[in-house]
Parts: sequence; C-alpha cells; structure tokens
Amino acid sequence: MKKSRILVVEDQMLIALEIKDRLEDMGHEVIAMAKSGDKAIAFALDLKPDLILMDIKIEGDIDGIQTAEQIKKVMDIPILFLTAYADDKTLERAKLTEPYAYIVKPLDERELKSSIIIALYKSEIDKKLKDSEIKYRTMINSMECLVYIVDEDFKIIVKNDNTKNHSYMDNANKKCYELLYKQSKPCRHCSIDDLKLGSASRKEFMDPRNHRWTYMVTTPVNLTEGKTYIQNLVFDIEEKKRNEEEVFQLLQEKKRKM
Repeated sequence: MKKSRILVVEDQMLIALEIKDRLEDMGHEVIAMAKSGDKAIAFALDLKPDLILMDIKIEGDIDGIQTAEQIKKVMDIPILFLTAYADDKTLERAKLTEPYAYIVKPLDERELKSSIIIALYKSEIDKKLKDSEIKYRTMINSMECLVYIVDEDFKIIVKNDNTKNHSYMDNANKKCYELLYKQSKPCRHCSIDDLKLGSASRKEFMDPRNHRWTYMVTTPVNLTEGKTYIQNLVFDIEEKKRNEEEVFQLLQEKKRKM
C-alpha cells in the first residue's frame, strides 16, 4: 500500500496514539495529531496531508463535521470520519461535507485499512477528473465558436463562456431548443436521432434568434457509460455568406457584360 501522510484528529490521547500506531504499522506517516478543530485546521493548512482521520466529537468550539467544512472550503483533502455516534442526524450532517467513509469505533483494523485505500484511490481519481475538466473548459472557452453539450432530453449540461452573438446562452440546465431557438419542440435542423446511432452532422441554417447564418457541427460524445450526449459547435458564418453572395453577384454581373 502506498505510504501516505495522515493527520489524525482525536481528542482522546490514548485513542489517538493507538490510531497512530496502527497507521504506522500499515506503512503510513502520521504527520500530526490534533485534539481540537482549530488545531486541525491549522495543521491541515500548514502540512497539507494526503488524508485526514477526523473524530466527529472533539473538544473545542467546533466539532469534527464543522472542522471538515472549514477545511473543505480551502483544500481538497479526503476525510474519513471516526465516530462512536452513528445516529441518522449526525450522519446527515456529516454527509454535507462529502466524506470518503465513516468508521465506527471501536476501530476494526481491516475496515480502517480498506477505507484508507479506497479513499486515497478515489481522491486520486477525483483529482484526475477535475484536472481533465479544467483542461476541457480551458480549451472550449478559448474557442471562438459557441460550444455546448446536451443530453438525450436536450438539456444543456456543459457550455463554454463564449457568448459572442449568443447572449441568450446565459442559463444552463435548459432545453436547447427552448433556450437557443425559443421553440416548444426540437428544431427541424436537429439530428439527434441520427446522432444516437453514432453519426455526425454538419448543417448550415439561419438562426431564428438573430437572423444570421450559422454552421453547426454536431457529434455524439461519451461522458458516462450507457448515456448518449451530443456536442454542438456553433459558428457564426454570416460574414462568410455575405462574401459568397458578393462574389456570386460579381460573377453574375461579369457574365452579363460578356
């Protein structure tokens, strides 16, 4: 198992020392032990542990749940709650801090070991996903065209921040045909049925909102297994169309003079 730097938050010193011994026997490093929430926050900010074992009932003005809330506001560290109180009210409060697991006292070594392994693994995966999301958003926000992804129900789940000529894209979680085109049903140019079968679509059409020529590239994407999502790249080609029309008119004029 990978050696990790762990912060233990427990106000009963004998229990804290026992946990420290168990963790070190597993190959981890206990970088600090805190008895109160304030001390735990200070240690977390200063030492940046890989994981925190947090007793819910600790001394001081704030309990373990409130301590976790404060840490989560500034740091993305996996937290495992230790508790002798597994009542529904306590667990509902703790759920809001998105802990990686609850370990009920007295500690079972196998449960402790497996919970740490799972928490560290899930934390690593979450960080990779977050990095991927940041890279994707950076990429689509740098694009001059409008980019948005819809699910099978036409609901917009992702969009970029480029709203040039698309000021009506201020709200997500709306039906694309309602928000974009003010329609009560899917647009005529929509090819979502073909896209569900894996086909891509490229179409030019007049945007009914601003009466400008638009070029849309629509492709199916797989964000989660078993669901079809549709990515749309929307380009304003009004200037291109005008140039084409000017060239056409010039050619027609030339033909008439010949």
